Amino acid sequence: MKGESIVLSLAWSHPGSGPTGRRWWSFPGVVRSSSLPSVRGVYCIFQRTSRKYRTVWIGQGNIRNRLAVHAREPNISARPYLLVTWAETDPSWTDGIEAYLIDALHPLEGEAAPSAEPVEVNLPYRA
Repeated sequence: MKGESIVLSLAWSHPGSGPTGRRWWSFPGVVRSSSLPSVRGVYCIFQRTSRKYRTVWIGQGNIRNRLAVHAREPNISARPYLLVTWAETDPSWTDGIEAYLIDALHPLEGEAAPSAEPVEVNLPYRA
């Protein structure tokens, strides 16, 4: 319909449900794992705080390779309680999805958002 926006639904990766709902991947555990998938898409590194999640970095690319790079960056990897999730995306939408996530989740670290038109998606968690 005219005037309605479409929200793409991403399948955010997580290992299962814990007692409080979704349980996210531990960033340090995932980067040490040899089973991390070699998929392309968007990812979100975030930090658990006492009351909410705080976004540290939003990115895109080969998930395994990009997370390995961030694991060597002290401004990211030295933070306590780091979690991560990712979603495989259609390459034609990836820049727009990343732009939307950066605008919606306000990461503490990172690069400028791609200049693509933002593509709205379901967020991995409430900011």
